Amino acid sequence: MVGAFNHTRKTKHAIEEAESCMEITGISHLANDTSKDLTLCDKKKMEICRALATKPKYILFDEVMAGLNPTEVQEIIILLRKLNSSGIGLVIIEHIMSAIMSISHRIIVMQDGALLAEGDPSYIASHPSVIEAYLGKGKEYA
Repeated sequence: MVGAFNHTRKTKHAIEEAESCMEITGISHLANDTSKDLTLCDKKKMEICRALATKPKYILFDEVMAGLNPTEVQEIIILLRKLNSSGIGLVIIEHIMSAIMSISHRIIVMQDGALLAEGDPSYIASHPSVIEAYLGKGKEYA
């Protein structure tokens, strides 16, 4: 409910907003659980829920999929798509490239703090510098 109080001082409205955010993030069934009892994936969804309760225009995600198994990664991808479809802009820092490629409209690739490439997923996937950065220069580096 913490984020929900940013827009109202009335407990009833904050509870309604928190419940709405829990519904959106798929954690309504965990409303009475303590965070220490949640799985890593559910903790991440709870943090997304907290951010969502502030009614943001944009949300910054810093490795939101780190430590998750493939099924959980898919759950987060679905949730991020849902948020973006609702009009919330997403800035995602992530190392799981398959996830980034599947949800991004525009990708910026950084290497050693510098811009390496920028474009849509198909451009990034075929960009020689990106391929070299992720796969190496050839068999001598394999």
